[in-house]
Amino acid sequence: MTAPTKVKLELGARADSVDFRDVHFQQTLIELPETLPPEKFLALHCPVLDQGLQMACTGFALATVANALLHSRARAAGAVPAETSPEMMYAMARRYDEYPGTNHNGSSIRGAVKGWHRHGVCCKQVWDNEEIGGVRYGTLGVLTRARAEDAASRPLGAYFRVPVQDLPVVHSALAEVGVMIAVIKTHDGWFDLMPDDVPGAEPNALLATLREMAAALPQPSAVGPEGARLRGVDPAAGLIPPNAPDTLALGMHAVTLIGYDRDGIWLQNSLGPRWGRCGIARLAWDDWLDNAQDAWVLRLGAPVRMTHSHGNARVGANRNASHDYAEMRPHIIPIGVDGRLQEYGSFATTSRDVGSILRDELRMQTETWKRRRLLFIASSGLYPVDGTVRTISALRPVFMAQEVYPILLLWNSGFGDRINEILRRGWQSRQPPAGAQPNAEESDMRQDMSLEALCRRMGGWVEWNHVKRMAESTVQPKGAMTELLSQFGRALSSSDSDKWPFEVHMSGESSAAWLLGHLISRITQPKSEGGLGRTVASATLCAPTVTMDFFQHKFMPPLRAGALGRLSLVTLDAQAEAHDGFGGLYHGSLLQLISNALEDRLRIPPKTSGTEMAGITAHIQHDAEWARLVAEWSGKPQPRAEHIVLSRGDFDASRGSLHGRLLSGTNRMHNLLDRVLNADVSVKIEDGGKVGGLDEPLLEPAPVELNA
Repeated sequence: MTAPTKVKLELGARADSVDFRDVHFQQTLIELPETLPPEKFLALHCPVLDQGLQMACTGFALATVANALLHSRARAAGAVPAETSPEMMYAMARRYDEYPGTNHNGSSIRGAVKGWHRHGVCCKQVWDNEEIGGVRYGTLGVLTRARAEDAASRPLGAYFRVPVQDLPVVHSALAEVGVMIAVIKTHDGWFDLMPDDVPGAEPNALLATLREMAAALPQPSAVGPEGARLRGVDPAAGLIPPNAPDTLALGMHAVTLIGYDRDGIWLQNSLGPRWGRCGIARLAWDDWLDNAQDAWVLRLGAPVRMTHSHGNARVGANRNASHDYAEMRPHIIPIGVDGRLQEYGSFATTSRDVGSILRDELRMQTETWKRRRLLFIASSGLYPVDGTVRTISALRPVFMAQEVYPILLLWNSGFGDRINEILRRGWQSRQPPAGAQPNAEESDMRQDMSLEALCRRMGGWVEWNHVKRMAESTVQPKGAMTELLSQFGRALSSSDSDKWPFEVHMSGESSAAWLLGHLISRITQPKSEGGLGRTVASATLCAPTVTMDFFQHKFMPPLRAGALGRLSLVTLDAQAEAHDGFGGLYHGSLLQLISNALEDRLRIPPKTSGTEMAGITAHIQHDAEWARLVAEWSGKPQPRAEHIVLSRGDFDASRGSLHGRLLSGTNRMHNLLDRVLNADVSVKIEDGGKVGGLDEPLLEPAPVELNA
């Protein structure tokens, strides 16, 4: 009986989507016992969890699995492990499941397992009682440093998907490990095993919801204890009644599998110890085959403690949790393709997380600094972000040693890869005419002209406008930079002016300038106009792919008014720009392609040039006001405006595109720390993200003495 009702119960589990990357459990030749009685699991004395009306059954079921595995490991040493946090399991599940984000209820097993594998699992006491600076986080999904470090001590080692219809494989996985997690479609027979309300106690909310659902049906039916009495079910026996034609379907539910026998599979539910037989029950094999959706078997990992990064070393979840994540989480704010904070993935960030970074982490980690500097580094947005994260991870100790707190604004539109693909597809349809033998220079020019026209017509113009709209959407209501500025303003207003002043610096390459332009404009804008009314100490722009109009409207006014203390511009000379070689087909740079073909004003040789861009040396040098400011401050120790022009000889490697690595070259002229600190700190940032120029590894680099 599945008629719609006004009251809807959602148990919170979702079936895993098809993913051919899943690794399936393989049977071995171990001897299978005919039965695996639940008493073997019960001997571990794991707590029976109760999710109540929370739609978090995947988190509770996986926490039960974790508790069982930890109890089994600790039993040999005669110890009793701490109870794990189902709330953390559920919070992390929603970062990785097929419906990423936190604006929905429920999650999948795959999402929950990925969350455990990436971050470990925190004990319930630490998760529930986390408090920083008087702010009690409770069960909020903010993965603070203390929570991350505690979670790293309980890593997941391996996990395999188990085909639910292959009963011998199910038997083998349970016999080998002793516990599994599964998602099953439920029916009202499951809730015949619920206990009656205790006289004088608050009514069971779940039972009340079920009764309301049943009462709203066209033909009301008995559920819960009433249904059990009507159908002659003994809850204490722990036998779930079989599915029947008139059964009321109640959605999917995650449970912990703990044993089997000839008649069915035993499970522990997360509805408290009074459900079924002290929290456990048996589901008949027919019911299992009709309703089981997904099952996974898991094994614990071994904790690992590391003091620094080891590149691509395979240390799995332990590396993410104990080193990369715990260390880098307070330094990364990811932005999604919609311009909002990205609430999924390893560095998922909500507005609460941003508040924790700016209010708590920044304060704690800079408590002993003589001079606090907050540096926002915006990724280019055009290229994959993995290399950027590795670079910042390697540089973090250097930044921190010089009393500079870096925060990476991580966004990736995928624009560079898509334009590359457009060029390849376009060139396949446009080859030089047969028999044509132009000279090399003319051939290159014709090829570039053809690619420019093709790239625009085949959607490149649309792709580039999406990048700009994405940057602009970050400062719209609910945008990532709007949330950042809101939390930033709160951190400033709650700070003690004597103990908590800090400078704000910005840096970015390529399309990051669109992001930074909006951000600097909002920070320096007077409060009466909706801004923060604060100053930005410095901004370093490397080959910014912004139009001269945007540059003049967003960067020049605060620089002119003194709200932007220093603006450093790094560009390539004309020869390097014209021969940067984007995509292996276009001879010029991506910036030149954007200027000539993807902005409003197109290059139409020989009369019309492209749109003027602030990142092209010839274009920015024609701006009279910028040229005047650069000339006025030229040669001074702390210039307010400077323009650094680099040639290919300024880079260690002469091959390959230079755009995308202007922030990671070894040339001291554009060393980011030099720009922020107004000093030569003798630190090189080598190509590939490695750090050189130091006598010792990046463990305890000493700060340099700076002039006031």
